[in-house]
Amino acid sequence: LNFSQSWTFPFSAAQIATPFADVTGSSFTVYATAANTDRDQFNAAAPLEGNWTLLTGTTFYWDVDPPTTTVVVPANLTTLGAGATTFYGGVYDADSGVNRVEYLLQRQSDGLFWLGGASWGARPTIWPAASLWKSSWSFTGPSFGAPDTGITYMIWERACDNTGSVALADCGSVLKQANISAVSYTVSSMTFTVNTIPPLSGISYPVNSQVNALATVSGTAIAQGGTALSWVDLMISSNSSGNGLCPTSPDGTCRYWSGSLGQWINSSTFTPATVQGTPWSYALPGGIGLESGQTYTLTPRGQDSVGNQDIGTSRSFLFYTSSPTAAVTLPSSGTVVGSLPLISGTAAEPSPGLPNTVELAIHQVGASLWWDPNGVLGAPNHFNPGAKTWFLISGSAVGGTWSFNSSSVLWQNGTQYEIFARVTDFAGNQTGQPAPGSPGVGSSASPVLYDLDAPDAKITTLLNNGYYSNINGGAVGGTASDFLSALGAGLVQVAQVQFNLYNQTQSKTYDPSAPGNVGGWIAGDEEATGANAPWQTAAYAPFGGLSSGTWSYTLPGNLANGNAYRMVVRSLDLTGKYQTTYSTVVVTYDFYTAPPTQRPDAGVDSPVHGAYINAPLAQISGTALDNVIVQNPAGAVLLRLNRMIAGATQYWSLGSGGWVVGIGPQN
Repeated sequence: LNFSQSWTFPFSAAQIATPFADVTGSSFTVYATAANTDRDQFNAAAPLEGNWTLLTGTTFYWDVDPPTTTVVVPANLTTLGAGATTFYGGVYDADSGVNRVEYLLQRQSDGLFWLGGASWGARPTIWPAASLWKSSWSFTGPSFGAPDTGITYMIWERACDNTGSVALADCGSVLKQANISAVSYTVSSMTFTVNTIPPLSGISYPVNSQVNALATVSGTAIAQGGTALSWVDLMISSNSSGNGLCPTSPDGTCRYWSGSLGQWINSSTFTPATVQGTPWSYALPGGIGLESGQTYTLTPRGQDSVGNQDIGTSRSFLFYTSSPTAAVTLPSSGTVVGSLPLISGTAAEPSPGLPNTVELAIHQVGASLWWDPNGVLGAPNHFNPGAKTWFLISGSAVGGTWSFNSSSVLWQNGTQYEIFARVTDFAGNQTGQPAPGSPGVGSSASPVLYDLDAPDAKITTLLNNGYYSNINGGAVGGTASDFLSALGAGLVQVAQVQFNLYNQTQSKTYDPSAPGNVGGWIAGDEEATGANAPWQTAAYAPFGGLSSGTWSYTLPGNLANGNAYRMVVRSLDLTGKYQTTYSTVVVTYDFYTAPPTQRPDAGVDSPVHGAYINAPLAQISGTALDNVIVQNPAGAVLLRLNRMIAGATQYWSLGSGGWVVGIGPQN
C-alpha cells in the first residue's frame, strides 16, 4: 500500500536565533530521512533500521540585508534645466540581488507627484519602477519648461531584493516579503530646483554698423537663475550673396564660417569662442578673408551648467575698406579773401560706404602754426606751434556737404593759410588713409590769403599837367598791386584795373557804351568817384616775382588837339575792395604841325633887343604864344644866356652859379 503525507519541523524563536544569527548571506542545506513501518508475517513491527531512506539535501540562502541605492543625478540641492532629465544612480545587493528599483518625484509647489508624461497627482499606491541595470538604475523624468522655473522638487527611491516573491511588482507589498532599502534621502536633504531660463548672450564689439578692420569679436554671456555658464560659441554669416570663398562652391553660396575647417561653408555652424566666460571673445583668423562691401552677421550662443541654451542677440555690420574723399570748396583754392566767416566743402564715397564726420586742419603758412580750438598743442582757440592738428566740426557729412563757422578763427591780415579736410566714414575709413585703420592725411591743401588792405593803381606813363603830342589813340599805363604788410607791397595781384577819361576843355566824358554817345563821348562830367561813373576796363598783367602788376589802356583816337584831359585809374582786389584814393593826372593833347599853325613862339621883351644897359638885370622877361590853353606854364619856356668875351662864347650855368665856356644848354 503506497501513501504520502507532509511533515514539518517547527522551530521556536529561541531555536531559530541560534543557527541563523549573524550569518546573513550564508547558505543552508536540509537533509531528511524517512523510515517505513514494515511488519512481518506475524504483523509484528520489523526493525526500523532497515527501512530508513536518506532524501536529497535542500539548500536555501539566508538574506536579511536590504539592497543599497544611491542617486547620482540630480545631486542634492542642485538645479536642472529645461527638457527631460535622465535620473540615474547606483544599486547593490550583496546576497540575493536586486529585484526592482522604484521612485517617487514630488513637486513642492503643490505637493503633487509625477505620474508619467505630463500627469501629476496624488501619491501612487505602487511606486513607478525605474529601468534596472546590472549595478544602476535610471528613468527619464518629465520635460521641464518655463512654468517649472524656480520650483523645488523632491525625489525618493527604494529597491527590493530577490527574497520573497519576485513576481510581485511592488516592493512595498507585504506579500512580496522582500528586503526593502530605506529611502536614501529624506525630505529635507534630497531636493533639486528647475531652471529653464537660458543664458543671455550678446555682441559687445564691433559696436558700429560699419567697420574697416576686425581682429576680434567680443561679447557677454550671463547665466540666469543661479546656474553657471558652460560655454559660448559664435556663428559668423555673410549676407545672401555669400563670400565666394567656399572651396567646393565657388558660386558664392558659402555664407558661414567654420572655425574647425578654417573655411566658409554653405550650412550654418557655430565656432567656439577663443576666450570663454563673460566677457568672451573670438579672434578672427587671417584666413577668414572678410570682403569689402559685404555685410556680416554675428550670432552668439551660450549654454549654462544645466543645459539651457540660448541663441543670443545678433549684430550685423558692413565691412568696408574704401576711403572717402573730401574737398574744400569755400573759399576756393588759391583765392584772396577779406573775410572768412564760413568754410564749407564736399564729402563723397562710393556706395555702400557713407561719410560721417568731418575734421579740419588750418595751417598758417610761413610758420608751423595750426589752429587749435581744443588746446591740443597749447592755448585753446589759438594758432599753436606743432604738428598737423585736426579738430572735429559739428554736423555730419552724410548728405555729401559740410560747413564750419570759422568766424572765431584768429585770421591775420596779409597771412596765407592752408585748409585741409578729412572725412571719416561710418566704417572708420579716413580721407587719404594709407591702409584701412590707419589715420588719413586728409585732402590736399587748399590755400587762401587773408587780405584786409585795399589795392592800389597808379598812372606812371603820363605826368600830371603834362603836354603830350602822342596820346591820341596811344596807350596810358601804370602799376597795380595789393599791398599786404606781411608779404610786402606788390606781391598780390589785383582783380581788375578801371580807367576813366574826361575832356575838361569841352566837358565831355568818354563812355562808348552809353546811349546817344557821339564818337564814344557824352556830354557832362560824370565824376570818377560817382556811383554811375563810366569806368572802362584796362588790360592788367599780374605781378611777376616780387614786382607789381602792370596795366595799360588804349586812349580813343579822336582826342581834340589843344584840349586838356583828366585821367583817373582805380583797382579792385580779389576780395572785392576798391582802392580808397584814386590816381589822377591832367594832361593836354598838343599835336605838333609845321609852323605857323601849331609851333609855339616865344620872344624877349626885356631887355629890348640891341639895347645898352649899365646896371645888372633884375630879370629877363618876354612872351610865349601857342594856340593851346596853357594849364601850367611853369617850365614851358626855356632860356639860354650867352656872352662873348675875347672871342670866346660863355653861358650862365644855373648849377654852378657862374659863367662856363661853351654854348650851353637851355634852362
